[in-house]
Amino acid sequence: MTDDTARRRRRSATRVTYQIDELFQGMMLHTGRPAAFRGSGETGSCWRPAIDVYEADDVLTIVVELAGVREDQINLALDENVVRVRGERSPVSSDPNRSVHAIGIQYGPFAADIRLPYSVDHEDVDALYENGILQIRLQKTAPTQIAVTYIDPDNGPD
Repeated sequence: MTDDTARRRRRSATRVTYQIDELFQGMMLHTGRPAAFRGSGETGSCWRPAIDVYEADDVLTIVVELAGVREDQINLALDENVVRVRGERSPVSSDPNRSVHAIGIQYGPFAADIRLPYSVDHEDVDALYENGILQIRLQKTAPTQIAVTYIDPDNGPD
């Protein structure tokens, strides 16, 4: 066996070791479900970006951290009372000969569903993406008032 072949085998074993470590860290530290192997091509597993949601002056603001994601890799939708953020972050390096020393950035598909605490105006939504931060602003709407008609069992509707 040549030195080059032995080096490649060690690098491959190191990559597998890091992937196993990442899998266990994902199960123990974060969501309780394993993270997908980076670069594995699996589309069934997604990671969830960090999200802040706050309200001020009848505006609900959702802030999503998406460092390293291009604007054309983000899909944003408002469905009833849920904001859906989907997309994919591509790996910075896909060199198969690289030697991995630490893995901390999540790559691949991501997804987040943010349930809204109240009704919003679907026509008054702004989304800005700058420096890896997606900021979604939704205008709160007043609840619809419903008139109640009393029916008197003896005399009919009032």
